[in-house]
Amino acid sequence: MLNPDLPVQNISDDKLNRGGFAKELAAAILSHNMPEGLVIGMYGAWGSGKTSVINMIVEQLKEITNPKPIIMRFNPWLCADQKQLISQFFKQLSSVIKKECPYYENICGYMKDYSELFELAGNFMPTNIGVWLKFFGKKQSKKASEHNNNLQEIKDKISKNLRELEIRLIVTIDDIDRLSNTEIVSVFQLVKSLADFPFITYLLAFDREIVTRALGDVQKCDGAEYLEKIVQAPFELPMANSEDIYKIFFTRLENVLVDLPEGKWEKYYWSDLFNGGIKHYLDTIRDVIRFTNTLSLKFSMLKNEVNAIDLIGITCLQVFEPDVYSRLPFYKESLCGTMQGGYREEQRKKLEVVWENIISDIPEEKHERIKSILWGCFPKLVNAFGNGFVMSPQRNNSWRDLMISNSISSSGSFNRYFSLTLENEAIPTSHLEWMVMTADANEFTEEAIKINADRKSTKLFEYIDAAFSSNKSDSPSKGRARLILNCLCKMWCDLEDNEETVFFATPFTWRFYWCTRALLQKLDEIERYDVMCDIFRDSNVCLPTIAMLLNDFELEHNRFVESKSSENPILISEDNVLELEKLFVERATAEMMEKNLIIGFNWYIIHLFENIAEDTAKSVINEMISTDYGLVNLVKSAVGGGKRGDRETTRFYIITKESIEKYIDINTANERIKAFVALRDFNNLDAESKKELVSFLLLMERETTADFAYRENEISEAAVISRLATI
Repeated sequence: MLNPDLPVQNISDDKLNRGGFAKELAAAILSHNMPEGLVIGMYGAWGSGKTSVINMIVEQLKEITNPKPIIMRFNPWLCADQKQLISQFFKQLSSVIKKECPYYENICGYMKDYSELFELAGNFMPTNIGVWLKFFGKKQSKKASEHNNNLQEIKDKISKNLRELEIRLIVTIDDIDRLSNTEIVSVFQLVKSLADFPFITYLLAFDREIVTRALGDVQKCDGAEYLEKIVQAPFELPMANSEDIYKIFFTRLENVLVDLPEGKWEKYYWSDLFNGGIKHYLDTIRDVIRFTNTLSLKFSMLKNEVNAIDLIGITCLQVFEPDVYSRLPFYKESLCGTMQGGYREEQRKKLEVVWENIISDIPEEKHERIKSILWGCFPKLVNAFGNGFVMSPQRNNSWRDLMISNSISSSGSFNRYFSLTLENEAIPTSHLEWMVMTADANEFTEEAIKINADRKSTKLFEYIDAAFSSNKSDSPSKGRARLILNCLCKMWCDLEDNEETVFFATPFTWRFYWCTRALLQKLDEIERYDVMCDIFRDSNVCLPTIAMLLNDFELEHNRFVESKSSENPILISEDNVLELEKLFVERATAEMMEKNLIIGFNWYIIHLFENIAEDTAKSVINEMISTDYGLVNLVKSAVGGGKRGDRETTRFYIITKESIEKYIDINTANERIKAFVALRDFNNLDAESKKELVSFLLLMERETTADFAYRENEISEAAVISRLATI
């Protein structure tokens, strides 16, 4: 909700306890019953609430009925140039008197005449005949003198009427400090020249430092002394109590964050950020309004896609330290994430340079408050420097926690804090939360497949990993863990590695490991074994998926490896792993003996089968490769791959002959695969299987004993067609 920067109109709306000051000053103005004019100055910095206090003073003055004062709020901003100041002043004063006291026709007429004569004269210093003579020259001196005499005559009549009628006039002039230097001088010349009118009180509001500097610059004198000659009763506006300003800030903040769930607010983090940095920027109500207006606009765009406290911190810098804010996007890679153990000193040195660049040209007295905000938003800075800043123990800063909370220090969320839009590869957090916390199995599966097709699966897997690794009270339940685990296992073989062209992308299989481990850790040991038994028996879960799961459990117990290779916590006991092995052997035997079936063969299946039941594996595999499809499965299992980058990143295929020769003569296998690709059945294979078989045939044509790697463009669809034409 945006809030206009409007002043308080009534004492009942006063939140800064200045109503008492307004009442006292109003009483002081009314107590001045001497006929001489009075000039009161109310001094305060920009945004300190001068206009609000004037409004409350006027409110009090209007309550007086006997005698009722006439109040005029004169705005010098409405005058186009210096010449208009006096003419407009008297036009407005005449209009106000006529409205409040219509029976004072004479004085209204005099003021109107005075205004018209002054406009005709064209000079704003009517009482100085020397000015007229210099301005008009000798030929015009007589005419100038006549004008001046007429003006003085009318001015005397106005003074006489004011004195006789004892009309109390109170003139307020606000925002004088917002005028140009010459305009400021003109206003004070106006007040000085008219201050001798009887029974007129002027209430002038301005920033004393700005006005004295302007008076000194234009008049070439001591501005403070000049001001003292005009203002007879100076008052400093009482400083607003900081606690009152903070209360107003918190109220407005609650209005902005009204829909934020309680679980999304880290109280200890907010306390650190506010007390260490933000509160030092909130000196006036105007500061609060500027800040909360900007925050409201940004939060309305991304309220479900950012960490609210991070957004408040970064918006504080945007409003009050724009130079710092504008530099942060250049250091995304340095600021985001967490410290890496083996490179801490190297990272610390880089961050020292980053910090110096960020605060370059920023006054030193601001460094601590800026540091407090940045140290809060970017935990890596705390880890690198510390410097007395103690992060609240209630705040976690692992990459998973940073990601799940949409923290600015998560590289996947950083850009949105500056662009105010989601990244192209991002998925709305509300959608991810719905999938993880609410969607049924069919809905989850359908959405996951769509996300994978949109090449955004990494974001989904990272979110699942982070959500189920969280220890927060609002983290997903055991029931949700079982549902999502079943869905992922059933669909895994249908998902595609859509980042295979990204050289530094995490291997697709690893994401499956991280997700399943996070989901299983949510369950107790008995539940884990129970759900794994169901998955291993489920025909909708493909054999390669089962092999990957089982291989991970084997490594936890360091089985089938020469030396200890895993430090992961044990999820499934060794006795239960042995039972799962039996289920795997049953599935592998049944499916490998199935004729005309391509089972998405991979190394895990043969490796595990041989290690678990070597004799059975050999017998089954020998039987399997007696069929063409069985041989295709074996050849496919011998084809590995990865990503390679030089000028560009591409997928490559490498064929391990040894894996094939273990079960069949390599030349025999070559002839049989040649014959198979000539058959119509070859066209029934998916594109990836075709590439794997073609890579094997290309290797055999090279007549080398070594394994060989092929780039994807060497075995593209066109290469497959070309290869088929030679058979």
